[in-house]
Amino acid sequence: MKKISLTIASRSYDISFDSSYKLEEELAKDNISLHKSNDIKALLHAYLSKTYENLTMKDELEKMLEKLENI
Repeated sequence: MKKISLTIASRSYDISFDSSYKLEEELAKDNISLHKSNDIKALLHAYLSKTYENLTMKDELEKMLEKLENI
């Protein structure tokens, strides 16, 4: 497990993740810093962006699965 500290509105939160997970890189893509306080608006934007990305991938996977089932 890997532990990271994320600061939101001047409050620090410790979160543990599987060490192989590239969380820090993904957070940086959404302008979320592990080294300074993060704005709640930026975190909400990052959350909604990742939610949209996951829904898009889910739809694409379902379409691929449907194609495979029809073969």
